[in-house]
Amino acid sequence: MPTAKRLATTKARILAAKTTRPRASLYTEELAKKAVSYFNKAQVPTISGLADHLGVCRETLYIWESDPERRPEFATLLRRIMTRQEARLIAGGLSGELNAQITKLMLAKHGYHSMDDTTHRGDASAPLTIQLAGSVAIANLSDEEASARYYAEVRQNRG
Repeated sequence: MPTAKRLATTKARILAAKTTRPRASLYTEELAKKAVSYFNKAQVPTISGLADHLGVCRETLYIWESDPERRPEFATLLRRIMTRQEARLIAGGLSGELNAQITKLMLAKHGYHSMDDTTHRGDASAPLTIQLAGSVAIANLSDEEASARYYAEVRQNRG
């Protein structure tokens, strides 16, 4: 197990290497062409799919995107990937070509979400109307009546 002194020395070497020798960027013109090729050929382009295609991490793509002065076309490409992804997910989801659950999950990244609308209507002071599944009777019960009926059924079911 490494000692604290050894860890500190290793950390100091790493920091010194970062400050004295900047690592050369993997970004080249050939890589940019490869990225455009992925964009044009992918059914539903993704940032992680592009990273895999280029052989880099997603974080590297975000670093390249964050420097638009050196790589303006790359920042634009990532925004276009998200736009095309959204459009193809909607079209594929509506046509049934793409899996509905995966489409729903991926569209959440674009701000889409499912919404369940539950609306309560009527007088808030009136007793609650409950319809039991499989029952044709509708019970208009106060809390006390509902509680009494529930406990009566529990006692009856116990035998």
